[in-house]
Amino acid sequence: MERKKAENEENERIREDQRELIHLIGRIKRLHPQIKDCDLNQGDLHTMIAIGHEMRDRDFVRVSDIVQALPVPPPAVSRSLRNLELKGYTQRSADPGDRRNTLVRLTEKGWEKCGQCRSQMDRFFRGIFLRMGQENVRTLLDSLAQLMDAAEAEKAECCDKGKGDENI
Repeated sequence: MERKKAENEENERIREDQRELIHLIGRIKRLHPQIKDCDLNQGDLHTMIAIGHEMRDRDFVRVSDIVQALPVPPPAVSRSLRNLELKGYTQRSADPGDRRNTLVRLTEKGWEKCGQCRSQMDRFFRGIFLRMGQENVRTLLDSLAQLMDAAEAEKAECCDKGKGDENI
């Protein structure tokens, strides 16, 4: 009976921690800085920054490289690329060496917008990190890395093998 009670208490504690984690993740998602003069949604902004990062030593990048660089499904990357192209921030073309591949690059307007948004994001996070202190930021990042490692291991064990999917 004592063992059952202890197990129930542990389950309730885990549920409470789960609720708190989900609540905090929701707050973080809503915190996405509304970057002044940056007419991009969060997904498009991350896609544009990834393109700029991948282009640091090249004139073009393959769409597949952008898909690999971002933790989102390929259709989301395609939507972002279309949005960015419509706004004149990117340009797409077929790879002359392999027409099955699509190349993308930031336009001059895209580089300008990317730098502007990146600068504002840098100021925003600098303020956060200075408020927290370097040691607390490092502890947070280490803890988040542990959380992700544990979540990925649990997913592989319970979900990727076809068992337990209905509980997630």
